Amino acid sequence: MIEVTQNFDWSITNRKLCLFIPNFGKKEQLEFSISQIKTEIPKEDWVVIIGNDGIDIDFSHLQSFNTFYFTLHRTSKECRNGAFIRNYAIKRCQSEKFFQKDPEIILVGDFIKNIVQSSNAWRAGNIYVLNKALSAELLYKHDFDVLKYSACIKIDPVKILDPDFIKYLILAEDGRPGYATYFHYAYSVLTKVLYNMRGYDERYLYYSYEDSDIFCRLLHLKQHLIPDYDVSAIHLYHDRDSINLDQLKQMRYVFSNQSPSHYPRNKEWGEG
Repeated sequence: MIEVTQNFDWSITNRKLCLFIPNFGKKEQLEFSISQIKTEIPKEDWVVIIGNDGIDIDFSHLQSFNTFYFTLHRTSKECRNGAFIRNYAIKRCQSEKFFQKDPEIILVGDFIKNIVQSSNAWRAGNIYVLNKALSAELLYKHDFDVLKYSACIKIDPVKILDPDFIKYLILAEDGRPGYATYFHYAYSVLTKVLYNMRGYDERYLYYSYEDSDIFCRLLHLKQHLIPDYDVSAIHLYHDRDSINLDQLKQMRYVFSNQSPSHYPRNKEWGEG
């Protein structure tokens, strides 16, 4: 059973861009990431929405950062796939473009301006994955010089146009870095594209593969996410929940048995 509380009306998302950030226990990283947003685009053209997934955290103090929040109160406290809360936001969002990132991702560069002004689907072009020590330096001392101690990963544009072959490659990678890796760190597409494809496949009940799945479906719809090398996405270290290998195997089975061309998946969707 889902009960929803929020400190805004969804009409507030009727702007050029909505930035959606799901939250499941990463309050500190999330607040820091929002404080680092810098853009030339006026505030009336964009908004940040935080979605608390089963945890009730008050983010009303972030309204000065153009940020609002809602909470899905769930009966079950178990971890689940983030597809559900993302779909809840996608179904209700009224913006022209929809941006997503995880709470532990810090963005450097005017990504809002670049997304608003771009005619393409968008993703961050430079990736930094920080270890625990470097993350602490950045998070607590605001020392961005730590980036020089971590290798920059450059995201290449996807040149293979066959989404079924991309799916094959993702399965062959079996968890190793590849085409869909870092996709969820920061990306944006037209809201209507995500809405018309009924968001993420809600058969992904547990961790993993929902991002690879929607990546391939977006490619099928000719939504090629163009890397933006003026923007860096920095992944802060965080403790990871133990991965249930049986559940991971189930999610891999769902991914392997769906064609990207079957893009509108859910009959009922987006209710959390």
